[in-house]
Amino acid sequence: MLILRIGKVRVKTLINNQWRQIELHGGEYNGGRENLFAENILLKKGFTVKESSEGVTYYRNGKPDIQAEIRDGLQIMCFRPIVNRALTCVIQVTWHKRVGHINCDYLKKAAEQKAAFCLEKMQSQRFHCETCALAKLGRNSKICVGRSLGRITLL
Repeated sequence: MLILRIGKVRVKTLINNQWRQIELHGGEYNGGRENLFAENILLKKGFTVKESSEGVTYYRNGKPDIQAEIRDGLQIMCFRPIVNRALTCVIQVTWHKRVGHINCDYLKKAAEQKAAFCLEKMQSQRFHCETCALAKLGRNSKICVGRSLGRITLL
């Protein structure tokens, strides 16, 4: 397995049926594939392990700590990424400005395809974009060609 880098990772983990943020140190990142989590390292650090029909619970100092599910005979750790909610926005006008003043229909299509995080929660609303209105005013009009290509004579 190719290891891209080693470091610490912040994740949310299920501890005693509540999601809490923890740091994993010395983790090996392998580029988006399943990351291995060694139980023997936890045992060396003083954890104890109890398996039940619901899954596996690791105990630290006698208290429940991280949890895992059992699927197809494998322990799948109950981890999930931490999402930076400060950057999420559900206001259509803000998304319109962020992505280069695109058409509202394109925003709706992007939301349907889940092209960006939280777009599916975007509130559809009518709005007037002054920047777009000014840009449309500066466009050249289309030249209409009439029937006569000759000179116009004044009466």
